[in-house]
Amino acid sequence: MLDRPLSLTDFLTDGSVAALCDAVSRLTGTRISVRDAEARRIFRVSDSPRPDARPWRLAPHDPADDDLTLAIATAIDRDRLIPVGHRLLCPLFVGDHPIGAVIVEREGEESSPGPPEPSPALLDTVRLLVSTISEVCESQNELRARHT
Repeated sequence: MLDRPLSLTDFLTDGSVAALCDAVSRLTGTRISVRDAEARRIFRVSDSPRPDARPWRLAPHDPADDDLTLAIATAIDRDRLIPVGHRLLCPLFVGDHPIGAVIVEREGEESSPGPPEPSPALLDTVRLLVSTISEVCESQNELRARHT
């Protein structure tokens, strides 16, 4: 059992979630990132110097993301896209607990007021991505609980 709240990083294995977000970004031209519970960006490392090293990393905390950290911590609705400055936050949950988020923003959008306005197709894709990630984490958490 953990002595701290759950985070998305407790469920990551091969970095495929971050890689999938990168692939969706390339396909759509819209920046999609996955963040842990403290809003640190999770990215895949393709060439790890050690074979036993995990294939993903956390970017250092950026004080400019404090608004994201607060929005993740206070998220209560798993189906809601939350505007946070120039970004949209899609919270990830295990049970009733937010464990991270998928963030949507356009390249160069930092100077524009308000969140991006992605197409309905992109919003559906992000919602499905968030639902799938949350479902897999929920299943892993249930398995852990059975075996502890």
